[in-house]
Amino acid sequence: MHALTGVFAQVAFTVESGLLLLMVLIVVGPLLAERVRIPGLVGLIALGTVFGPSVLEWLRPEGIVASVGKIGLLYLMFLAGMELDLKTFMANRRAAITFGLLTFVFPFALSLAVGVWIVDAGITAAVLLGAMWASHTLVAYPEVKRAGVEANRSVGLSVSATVITDVLALLVLGFSVSGGHQASSEMGESPLLPLWLGVIVLGTFCLWLLPRMADWFFSHLGRTRIQRFVFVLAGMSAGAVVSLVGGIEGLVGAFLAGIGLNRLVPAEGELMDSIEFFGGALFVPAFLVSVGMSVDPRSMAEPSTIGLALVFTGVVVTGKTLAAVVTGRIFDFDLADVGMMTALTTGQAAATLAIAQVGLVAGIFDQSILDAAVLTVVLTVVITSLATRYFAKKVSAETDEEGNIGSRVLLQVRRGRALEGAIELGIAIAREDDGLLTPFVVCEEDGYEDSKGIVDEAVELAVERGHDAKGITRVSSSQVRGAVDLIVEEEASSLIVPWEGPGIPGKLFGDEIESIGESSPVPVLAAKIHSVDWQRVIVATGRSRGMAARRKDIALCLDIARRLGTEHSIDVVVHTAEPSLIDDPDNYSSVESHQSGTRTPFEAVGSDDLLVVPAHVVSDQPTFGTLRHTGAMGGASLLIVAGPGRLKLTSGSHPDRVMGTVGPTRRVSERPTRVAKS
Repeated sequence: MHALTGVFAQVAFTVESGLLLLMVLIVVGPLLAERVRIPGLVGLIALGTVFGPSVLEWLRPEGIVASVGKIGLLYLMFLAGMELDLKTFMANRRAAITFGLLTFVFPFALSLAVGVWIVDAGITAAVLLGAMWASHTLVAYPEVKRAGVEANRSVGLSVSATVITDVLALLVLGFSVSGGHQASSEMGESPLLPLWLGVIVLGTFCLWLLPRMADWFFSHLGRTRIQRFVFVLAGMSAGAVVSLVGGIEGLVGAFLAGIGLNRLVPAEGELMDSIEFFGGALFVPAFLVSVGMSVDPRSMAEPSTIGLALVFTGVVVTGKTLAAVVTGRIFDFDLADVGMMTALTTGQAAATLAIAQVGLVAGIFDQSILDAAVLTVVLTVVITSLATRYFAKKVSAETDEEGNIGSRVLLQVRRGRALEGAIELGIAIAREDDGLLTPFVVCEEDGYEDSKGIVDEAVELAVERGHDAKGITRVSSSQVRGAVDLIVEEEASSLIVPWEGPGIPGKLFGDEIESIGESSPVPVLAAKIHSVDWQRVIVATGRSRGMAARRKDIALCLDIARRLGTEHSIDVVVHTAEPSLIDDPDNYSSVESHQSGTRTPFEAVGSDDLLVVPAHVVSDQPTFGTLRHTGAMGGASLLIVAGPGRLKLTSGSHPDRVMGTVGPTRRVSERPTRVAKS
């Protein structure tokens, strides 16, 4: 038997057979894990242990699996940075920073105490232990999505806190091993830059220079998905190299590169799909197999290792629970929300395994710590999955009617001068949410080829502007049915439809656009775009009359106008009869309150302005009033906004002016524009 094993070992030491074995393990590991209902990562680690140097010896530490595993470690941290939800973090930044710091500090302090007094490790090892257990991985997030509670406040806070914990954990790692074995061995005897300067150079490169390089490349050279994918990989590698130049662990640079490119790669786009597919299919599984190769099963089975894993698990659960309880007291969360926060942040995987592996290679950790860490990862994955499933049934399924309107933008396109403006509009709305823009045409069968050409042209225009897009040509006998079906199938967050302006039949009896708007489960924007050289965005809010639906539509208008102003670095001017509806006047160049007079903004806008109004402004106009006002706008562009099921363009029973009465204005707030494109 020993001789047979030796023969297989010799065969496995070739590059070809090593690659074959790696592919087999990547396929078989998750399948076996699913059979016994444990996470796939556990199966990959286990097979890495079985075929590694401690058991069958078919895989060697210096072989191809170890090399690909090192790339997988960088890729894992790069993905962690790319997938961080920075918008959610900014929207909840006060609570997110509070919870993020607490859920880092409590486990870190407990781990530090365990490292010094129980493990009897040095201060560097104890600090690195703190970084291991202070971070968390949202491995149970799929349970949240299945339960439909991802909009719950406690879930959003847990997701946002990941930004803080991951950044702090990897910074601790970088400082702990700076000048140590791993970083120095890959860049010579000593780093080229002192640590303090290396941190500045790394931050500047990853968070300032790299995003600008990527934006330029995507807009000018990288027109295909392959070119963009290779550029993104080059960005990850560049971040790692710059990190090593400063004596900082390479995975820190890969992580920061991911954060730097985060905004430029839509989370729902084809490029992100390619990045996740490539990593999930090869690099990350190879890293997990390489972690298993480092595990010694004899050491793992010893009572001391098992006891240490239980201590580590207690540190994680206790630290995360304390952080959730304190945060809950500060921000008035109920018990179910506190439980959900604890459950989600207890999971350990990505950063934990990365730090453990680096600590072992750098000589900071001994074998027993790595083995105990792997056991702890398994235990916390089980705990977080079961606990999240339980609390998902207890928390409220809060909903935000408009949500992130830019996450999946459906854009109905037509050939002509307005196509370019429609693309610019769609990109401006999608960009802030890292969203996907989907140009589409609904046509009958005999018009398919021509419609497909229009869609392809729209996708090309979006790609030229550096944004990811996916085109759809839908064959349907009904424009309304086809559009509404696409909204459901694509899980759209908003719909933009072209509007030619009012006509007497449409104003009296309605038209297809109004039918789409009244059937749509998402916000609808009816766009009459003449040019893209806008100098101002003007918002006319109309009167809410105390109606909640109208207030929501006004908030939608303000959000869209702010996005347009930021994307194009232009002034945003708000006209309103109800200044109290403007939550943060500093987001706009000026807010003007109108109390008397007769002139309307339809007549005040110039040909290079974009007027944004809620749908009730149009439906409140008398039939011939809308015709007269839109005619007076000349070449100006108009955007009509309505929430789900509320796009109504026919005349209502209240022929009020756009903002009530308009004449002499009272300026509520005014400031210089500070909306530079980033």
